[in-house]
Amino acid sequence: VTRGGASGQPTARFVFEGFLPVPKRDRRERLAFLQNETRTMIFYEAPHKLRGTLDDLAAAFGADRSVSLCRELTKLHEEIKKTTLGEAVAFYKDNDPRGEYVLVLAGADLAAVEQAAAPTLEEAVAAARAAFPAWAAKSPQERAALLLKVADLIDENAARLAMVETLDNGKPIRETTLVDVPLSSDHFRYFAGCLRAEEGSAVMIDENTMSIVLHEPIGVVGQIIPWNFPLLMGAWKIAPALAAGNTLVIKSSSTTPLSLFELGKLLNQVLPAGVVNIVSGRGARTGQAMLDHPGFDKLAFTGSTEVGYSVAEAAAKRLIPSTLELGGKSANIIFDDAQLDKAIEGAQIGILFNQGQVCCAGSRIFVQEGIYDKFVGELTEAFKKIKVGDPTDMSTQMGAQINERQLSKILGCVEEGVS
Repeated sequence: VTRGGASGQPTARFVFEGFLPVPKRDRRERLAFLQNETRTMIFYEAPHKLRGTLDDLAAAFGADRSVSLCRELTKLHEEIKKTTLGEAVAFYKDNDPRGEYVLVLAGADLAAVEQAAAPTLEEAVAAARAAFPAWAAKSPQERAALLLKVADLIDENAARLAMVETLDNGKPIRETTLVDVPLSSDHFRYFAGCLRAEEGSAVMIDENTMSIVLHEPIGVVGQIIPWNFPLLMGAWKIAPALAAGNTLVIKSSSTTPLSLFELGKLLNQVLPAGVVNIVSGRGARTGQAMLDHPGFDKLAFTGSTEVGYSVAEAAAKRLIPSTLELGGKSANIIFDDAQLDKAIEGAQIGILFNQGQVCCAGSRIFVQEGIYDKFVGELTEAFKKIKVGDPTDMSTQMGAQINERQLSKILGCVEEGVS
């Protein structure tokens, strides 16, 4: 969030796109500029500098446009005020003498992302192949040191990465701040440590024969990650591949591509060109193109079991290894002698963490008959206390579903259960 450009003019920061000044020219040009900008806009400026911009915003989008007012994004514990654009204009004019509030113009697109076609994928694979010899030749100490630098950069940019993940995915900022981001940096540190501790082996089969086992990089790895933990899944895929001396092409989910791109910006500060290549696009197009591409030495996929079959088949046809992390259907089983408070806490975490969008979510509960009524009653009361709301509010425990289709599916299940 910026307090203004070099010229002192009000500045809009378009999320994920850096800084872009609002034109200083006549009002007609300003209106045209704002109307054509569909990405989510966050303004942070003193009211006397923002007044003209807010008036133009109200004219461009309508005074009844929904917006959010909150404190600085670094002060995520502050309450967010929901209002309309017209009311926000009045608020800025009458209040906020120090310009502490952030105006979030909600309901707009976050970003436009390319759907990578065959030429883009070809370029990415070629870059990874070209970078492989030099990266594989680096000593374990060198690779470990670079992984540690990546981890430090993630920590240094933790607030931004957490907010990007929350805005893109809908999960609460408390989860991205306390779970997704710190676990991502920890993963790079973990594999930096594994790399230094990894050893081969030598075995004397008899007095004339020695068997030597060396661990060598496999080559260029093609990786596909899902939408439920974009940043963390990216770290899970990237860190071990880099530690082993491989280069890679990784595809984000078309639903949540932004945090992986943000991670890519940090990787670019540390890694040689071509070592990590990020592409975006739908699975049916970009994902399938990766499965069909002959330039990969290994495939890695996290997602549905249905697509996992296709990944395994593609790898088998080329006799290359594949790593699959697929969905499941997990149950909580509660017996009469269970410690009820812990069982209820576990049931809540199992289905509410990340809005239940986890491959190992506790999506079923089997309760022994003797405590069934008591358990259901106490679980119902516990669920009523969960705060559902704005994902950017640090006190929110359950945020938004990934998209309207998923929400409709869940509501359908609820209706079926009630009926």
